[in-house]
Amino acid sequence: MLATLGHELISSDRVALVELVKNSYDADATRVSVIFGSPLLTGKGSIEVWDDGVGMSLDDVLAKWLEPANAHRQRQPESLEFHRPLLGEKGIGRFAAARLAENLELVTR
Repeated sequence: MLATLGHELISSDRVALVELVKNSYDADATRVSVIFGSPLLTGKGSIEVWDDGVGMSLDDVLAKWLEPANAHRQRQPESLEFHRPLLGEKGIGRFAAARLAENLELVTR
C-alpha cells in the first residue's frame, strides 16, 4: 500500500528525494548527505539520506512518521530548535521512501 500511495502522491523520483531532504530540514538538520550506491539503475543500487537533525522517539515514529496527515503540523508549525517554518505538510516522507525503494532502514536517535 505504501508503494502504491508513493507512486500516486509523489510525481517523480526527484520529488521523492526532495521530500526526504525536507524531512531533514524540518528536523533542524544543518547538514544533509545524499549518498547514491552503485549501480545507478532502476531496481538496483541504494540511496542513503543522512542528517544531523533531531531524531525521533519510537512514539514519534509510530504516531507521526507512520501516520499520514496527522494534526502534528497544526499543533507545531515550526521546528523546535531553530524555529524554522516546517516544509512538510501532510507527512508524505514515508511515501517518498516507498517510491524510491522496496526496502527501508530507518535509523534515528
